[in-house]
Amino acid sequence: LLLCEAVVSTQSTGDMLSVMSLEAPKDLKSAYAFKIYDFNDDGMIDRTDLEELVNRVTGDRMRTEDVDGIVDNILKECDLDENETIMALEFEEIIQKSPDFTSNFFMEV
Repeated sequence: LLLCEAVVSTQSTGDMLSVMSLEAPKDLKSAYAFKIYDFNDDGMIDRTDLEELVNRVTGDRMRTEDVDGIVDNILKECDLDENETIMALEFEEIIQKSPDFTSNFFMEV
Protein backbone atom coordinates (compact mmCIF):
# COMPACT_ATOMS: atom_id res chain seq x y z
CA LEU A 1 0.00 0.00 0.00
CA LEU A 2 2.77 2.45 0.86
CA LEU A 3 4.51 1.79 -2.45
CA CYS A 4 1.27 2.42 -4.35
CA GLU A 5 0.79 5.68 -2.46
CA ALA A 6 4.24 6.81 -3.61
CA VAL A 7 3.40 5.97 -7.21
CA VAL A 8 0.05 7.75 -7.21
CA SER A 9 1.67 10.87 -5.82
CA THR A 10 4.23 11.03 -8.65
CA GLN A 11 2.47 9.52 -11.67
CA SER A 12 -0.93 9.80 -13.22
CA THR A 13 -3.41 7.10 -12.34
CA GLY A 14 -3.77 6.14 -16.00
CA ASP A 15 -0.04 5.57 -16.41
CA MET A 16 0.06 3.51 -13.24
CA LEU A 17 -2.84 1.31 -14.31
CA SER A 18 -1.21 0.73 -17.69
CA VAL A 19 2.10 -0.30 -16.13
CA MET A 20 0.40 -2.42 -13.48
CA SER A 21 -1.61 -4.45 -16.02
CA LEU A 22 -0.63 -8.06 -16.64
CA GLU A 23 0.02 -7.25 -20.30
CA ALA A 24 2.57 -4.48 -19.68
CA PRO A 25 6.06 -5.39 -20.92
CA LYS A 26 8.65 -6.42 -18.35
CA ASP A 27 11.04 -3.56 -19.22
CA LEU A 28 8.30 -0.97 -18.64
CA LYS A 29 7.38 -2.57 -15.31
CA SER A 30 11.06 -2.65 -14.36
CA ALA A 31 11.55 1.05 -15.11
CA TYR A 32 8.45 1.91 -13.11
CA ALA A 33 9.50 -0.27 -10.17
CA PHE A 34 12.91 1.42 -10.19
CA LYS A 35 11.22 4.81 -9.80
CA ILE A 36 9.15 3.48 -6.92
CA TYR A 37 12.20 2.21 -5.02
CA ASP A 38 14.23 5.37 -5.70
CA PHE A 39 12.62 7.12 -2.74
CA ASN A 40 14.87 10.19 -2.82
CA ASP A 41 14.44 10.55 -6.61
CA ASP A 42 18.14 10.86 -7.36
CA GLY A 43 18.22 8.37 -10.25
CA MET A 44 19.76 5.51 -8.29
CA ILE A 45 18.81 3.13 -5.52
CA ASP A 46 21.32 3.65 -2.75
CA ARG A 47 21.67 2.52 0.85
CA THR A 48 19.24 5.21 2.04
CA ASP A 49 16.57 4.04 -0.42
CA LEU A 50 17.06 0.41 0.60
CA GLU A 51 16.84 1.27 4.30
CA GLU A 52 13.59 3.12 3.59
CA LEU A 53 12.27 0.12 1.67
CA VAL A 54 13.10 -2.35 4.43
CA ASN A 55 11.60 -0.08 7.10
CA ARG A 56 8.40 0.39 5.11
CA VAL A 57 8.02 -3.32 4.44
CA THR A 58 8.64 -4.23 8.08
CA GLY A 59 6.75 -1.32 9.61
CA ASP A 60 9.90 0.10 11.24
CA ARG A 61 10.01 -2.89 13.60
CA MET A 62 13.58 -3.99 12.94
CA ARG A 63 16.74 -3.03 14.76
CA THR A 64 19.12 -0.81 12.81
CA GLU A 65 21.73 -3.60 12.77
CA ASP A 66 19.24 -6.00 11.17
CA VAL A 67 18.18 -3.44 8.56
CA ASP A 68 21.85 -2.82 7.76
CA GLY A 69 22.40 -6.56 7.31
CA ILE A 70 19.48 -6.85 4.89
CA VAL A 71 20.67 -3.82 2.94
CA ASP A 72 24.20 -5.27 2.78
CA ASN A 73 22.78 -8.52 1.36
CA ILE A 74 20.66 -6.69 -1.21
CA LEU A 75 23.67 -4.68 -2.36
CA LYS A 76 25.83 -7.81 -2.47
CA GLU A 77 23.31 -9.49 -4.79
CA CYS A 78 22.19 -6.51 -6.90
CA ASP A 79 25.01 -3.96 -7.02
CA LEU A 80 26.82 -5.49 -9.96
CA ASP A 81 29.58 -2.87 -10.15
CA GLU A 82 30.02 -2.79 -6.35
CA ASN A 83 29.72 0.99 -5.97
CA GLU A 84 27.07 0.93 -3.18
CA THR A 85 24.29 1.96 -5.59
CA ILE A 86 21.93 0.15 -7.92
CA MET A 87 21.57 1.98 -11.19
CA ALA A 88 18.62 1.53 -13.55
CA LEU A 89 20.51 -0.85 -15.85
CA GLU A 90 21.60 -3.02 -12.92
CA PHE A 91 18.05 -3.05 -11.61
CA GLU A 92 16.67 -4.04 -15.02
CA GLU A 93 19.25 -6.83 -15.33
CA ILE A 94 18.21 -8.23 -11.94
CA ILE A 95 14.52 -7.97 -12.84
CA GLN A 96 15.10 -9.76 -16.15
CA LYS A 97 16.46 -12.71 -14.15
CA SER A 98 13.36 -12.76 -11.95
CA PRO A 99 10.75 -14.94 -13.65
CA ASP A 100 7.94 -14.02 -11.24
CA PHE A 101 8.37 -10.25 -11.39
CA THR A 102 5.88 -9.57 -14.20
CA SER A 103 3.17 -11.76 -12.71
CA ASN A 104 3.63 -10.28 -9.22
CA PHE A 105 3.94 -6.63 -10.24
CA PHE A 106 0.33 -6.00 -11.25
CA MET A 107 -2.90 -4.62 -9.89
CA GLU A 108 -6.39 -5.89 -10.62
CA VAL A 109 -8.98 -3.18 -11.05
